Amino acid sequence: MFNKILLPLDGSQLAEAAIPYVRNLADQLGSEIYLVHVCPPEHQQYVHMHQIYMNSLVDGMKTLLKSNKTIKIEAEVVVGDPLKSLFDYSRLKNIDLIALTTHGNQGFKPWSLGDVADKIVRGSGIPTLLIRLKNAKDLEPRKTTIENILAPVDNSDASKAALPFAIDLATKMKAKITLFSMAQTAYAQSMDSSGSGLGINWDAVDKASVQAAADYLKTLTEDLKKQGVEAGNISMLGFDAAYEILEQEKKGNFDLVVMATRGRSSVARWAFGSVAEKVLREGNLPILLIKEKGGKERQQAEAK
Repeated sequence: MFNKILLPLDGSQLAEAAIPYVRNLADQLGSEIYLVHVCPPEHQQYVHMHQIYMNSLVDGMKTLLKSNKTIKIEAEVVVGDPLKSLFDYSRLKNIDLIALTTHGNQGFKPWSLGDVADKIVRGSGIPTLLIRLKNAKDLEPRKTTIENILAPVDNSDASKAALPFAIDLATKMKAKITLFSMAQTAYAQSMDSSGSGLGINWDAVDKASVQAAADYLKTLTEDLKKQGVEAGNISMLGFDAAYEILEQEKKGNFDLVVMATRGRSSVARWAFGSVAEKVLREGNLPILLIKEKGGKERQQAEAK
């Protein structure tokens, strides 16, 4: 599923912090790696220097590969607008995964969350792995292997768009998937609806919601186990889905969050666009975001 990984680099140490993650992924998945530096037109005279820098990164990555020394690694410097160039390059190379850090405040052209990285997530339509770096301390060596995946879902098909990708990673990397779902409290639901709610047994509603979430996750967990994936689940009652996902990040021994970027459930009331965005901005773990295909995109994918 992730046969070709694109890693955009800007010449900064923070951007390069994504390299160990990409190298380990490719090592275990057998993926091809494409390193790209986008040089703005006004810096075209320095293309040769940028290419030397990129070639040195390729050499360094090859020496650190563990299980598969034959992995294809290419490095290229392209001239143009960063976003358009990355989108064009992704289509040209049939990229399956884009990986980058969410901060990079040094070097030639910094990537930053809310700018290029954010636009890649929203506009590329390609699964995007974002390595969150808050400060210089994050440049210190960290665990880059994936052994435990946190996969938030509600009861909508949209939120399950990320599950096939989590399953593929877990299968190939022998990792465990922990499904997470939050049943929203009746109080929060009443705030979203009209009417006073007089005469409604809110405790009973909450109990039923929690049970429905637990049953839903139980079914999904059993399906994962049938596919040979080690799986568990966590269901709970709560008010804010993003907050609870972030709490799971802190409490659990997770290495990666995998979730969809869009989808809404009339029962769980998770607006996955906003939830994923909040988790991305406030969390610490690497996060793999899968954008749900729209109607036309879904039809084209199903026709393939």
